[in-house]
Amino acid sequence: MPEGSYGGRVPSDVVIYPYLASLHVQSILDNALRAEAGGYDVFALGSVQDPGLEEARSLVDIPVVGYGEAAMHFACLLGSRFAVIAFQAGFDQMMDLRIKKLGLAERALPTALMEADFADVGKAPRRLFRASSTSARRSRAPASCASTKFRSSTALLRR
Repeated sequence: MPEGSYGGRVPSDVVIYPYLASLHVQSILDNALRAEAGGYDVFALGSVQDPGLEEARSLVDIPVVGYGEAAMHFACLLGSRFAVIAFQAGFDQMMDLRIKKLGLAERALPTALMEADFADVGKAPRRLFRASSTSARRSRAPASCASTKFRSSTALLRR
């Protein structure tokens, strides 16, 4: 989203509201169109919730990859069950709905919350890794995917 879009708040504080989430998705779709027009080979969404993924796929002729969808499918390769680890209350429900939409509910344990917040994203990667590792162990899943990025890479935790 453009600078100032969140009114001094972090994205996770505002995307829980449907209208604001729709503005977020519109920005993502604009970026997908920009990527296609710019000659990019693929458009990748960097949010585990995959906002606008289906819409972007229907809008452009280049492949569109969702970080959350890819991470969850990869987690299924690592174990028979997996858990998503979210960093903010409310995202657990969003993720459980996303998991169901992807047809992975039978493979997924309920989304676990870690003791961290959006302010820790990018500022305290070690703290995030420790918090997500602790949550992964508590979830008892063979594989877990954390709903944040650690220095721009997907975090998949294996027990």
